[in-house]
Amino acid sequence: MHGGWQDIEKKIPYTSNTLQIVYSSTKMLTAIVVAQLVEKGYLSYDEKITRYWPEFGQGNKMNVTLGDLMQHAGGVGFLDSPISLAATQDPVRFSEILASQPHNFDGNRTRSYHAATRGWYLNEIIRRVTPENYTVNTWAEKYINQVYKDIEWQLKPYAECYDDRVAPIYRGPRLHRFYRKLLRVLKHGRQELSVMAALNDPDSPAHKTMRSVITGMGRTDVTSLAYRRLESPSFSGFTNAKSIAKLAAMMANQGKAIDPDEPDLLNTTTYAHVTEPVPLDYDILIRKSTPALKGGFGVMDDLTMDNVTFVGWTGMGGSIFFWNPEYKIAFGYCTNSMASFNPADERSMSILRAIVKQVLKSH
Repeated sequence: MHGGWQDIEKKIPYTSNTLQIVYSSTKMLTAIVVAQLVEKGYLSYDEKITRYWPEFGQGNKMNVTLGDLMQHAGGVGFLDSPISLAATQDPVRFSEILASQPHNFDGNRTRSYHAATRGWYLNEIIRRVTPENYTVNTWAEKYINQVYKDIEWQLKPYAECYDDRVAPIYRGPRLHRFYRKLLRVLKHGRQELSVMAALNDPDSPAHKTMRSVITGMGRTDVTSLAYRRLESPSFSGFTNAKSIAKLAAMMANQGKAIDPDEPDLLNTTTYAHVTEPVPLDYDILIRKSTPALKGGFGVMDDLTMDNVTFVGWTGMGGSIFFWNPEYKIAFGYCTNSMASFNPADERSMSILRAIVKQVLKSH
């Protein structure tokens, strides 16, 4: 289903042809790509990253494994200094900056949400282990977009043909945004004030992770042409709800295809491997213990509905990439209205609750 405006000013309707930035929901596509590379023997979650990329070991990062990185414990959740957009366009310089970044916690394994950086590090690894020097984007194009009907994910849609398809992000009036912040403070009190203070402190991990990644880049700039040239597999996915839902449906089906004429997304052994629970860890950025699976998929235990728990992740602005293997529920949602800072808001959750209610009636 789709509706509304892709571009209010230009009066372009929101259609099945619209490409929507889904921010961190992109991490689920990236985790699936990594799982496929594990299945093909290119990668192992238990292997130290230095096996694939020796230069990565600088700055007390020599013991970080691929699994650590996938589970947001790679020690590279933020860069000590924001990177310029120009530097990201120079592959050699970009790689050197990433490799030389010291471990955020002096080599001590610490879970701290890698909001933006994880995808950049994964691209460096994937380039080095694949003969064709793939990135998440080029792998997804060949092994997902070109293989499965009704799936399209673009991580750097800068070509002219995409200009009329990419939806801009609308943040809403300033007064409305202030009102939303006020509601969060009233609901969560000192905890919310502490989070806000950390986000506004230039020296805090929270600020460096969420607000100070690329010099001068704002939250909605990612849809502009300049930033669409930068492949960022942690947040630069442009897609639609149908594409999210179909990928999620195959994950809900334990990696098996839902179309008999298409290949499985993952084989049974790989699916079991990547969905193996890992020990519960406290995330210092999210400020709570977050259940996770080996392949980097989140367990959304705080959004359980009628004892139905979903696996997946959310994206800033409201996008959702969820699935439940027990009831084989898959859910994809995206929007260009950043009406809530909390990704899983009432717009999507009201729909998902109705779906869960209907599914439970038939069981």
